[in-house]
Amino acid sequence: MNLQTSIATGILDEVFKRALKPATHQEVQRAPQVAYEAAKELAPVLVNMTNNEPWYQSRMTWGAIAAILGGLSTMASLVAAGDWSMELWFAGLSSVGGGIGTVYGRWVAKKPLGQ
Repeated sequence: MNLQTSIATGILDEVFKRALKPATHQEVQRAPQVAYEAAKELAPVLVNMTNNEPWYQSRMTWGAIAAILGGLSTMASLVAAGDWSMELWFAGLSSVGGGIGTVYGRWVAKKPLGQ
């Protein structure tokens, strides 16, 4: 099922659930308002599904930033201690590289995996 079909199905389900369940004339007349309310509730979900939220609201971006900062602090402490063991440097560089790759992938992605 593509994204447009999912959106339309979600909105129609909410409209039917809210407006047509009582099946009174007054409630049926409220259908446009109910559709608007349902769309407003679905908007954050759809923004997340389509990777359109601002970068500062992305938990993935913040996790990647934390990984980058953790790797940089590891490398800074290694420099301060004068430790040049490859195993420890590899851990710090891996964290920084993984964080940068994650941020790049998140910002470049146009749709979620599997869509």
